[in-house]
Amino acid sequence: MKRFVWRLQRLLDLKVRQHEMLRAELAALSEQAATVRAQILMLKAQIRGRLAEMRTLADNQRLEKQQMFLQFAHVLDTRMKALSDKLASLEQQRREKINQLLVIRKERKSLEKLRARAEEEYRKEQNRQEQRMTDEAGCISYARTLLLSGRNEADSGAVHSHSNDARKTPAERLAVQMSR
Repeated sequence: MKRFVWRLQRLLDLKVRQHEMLRAELAALSEQAATVRAQILMLKAQIRGRLAEMRTLADNQRLEKQQMFLQFAHVLDTRMKALSDKLASLEQQRREKINQLLVIRKERKSLEKLRARAEEEYRKEQNRQEQRMTDEAGCISYARTLLLSGRNEADSGAVHSHSNDARKTPAERLAVQMSR
């Protein structure tokens, strides 16, 4: 029995590789986004810690620390905005990758279904061919049995006479025996 070969197998393999690559890219983007989120949380925690620290100071020290903090606040704000922009960019890229992944997954599933149908049809055709060969072998065996039994009857009968039966072809004799 020959092997099943599907003509679109390369395309399916390509879609599988694309799906795997997109999943890896999506995982990398998710990891980057998580890192940026952690950086933002750390920066916010630092700001809260400094503010809490300033509240515990005496009034004369607090004014001095608040002034330094306010001068440094624009740097923190700029860093926070940069991290937020980077996070937004990563989230946008992540959404695009998810959409691409969904499209590729849909195409892959469609190709896998087509392959399964083609393989099922191939198996059915193979079974049909095997059945035809088995039926043909059975018919030939039956015909041989009939021919041999017909010859044995003719041989066991009278002397070799030149009747009409002797001049008939084996197929004609088989047809006559089948009609009896």
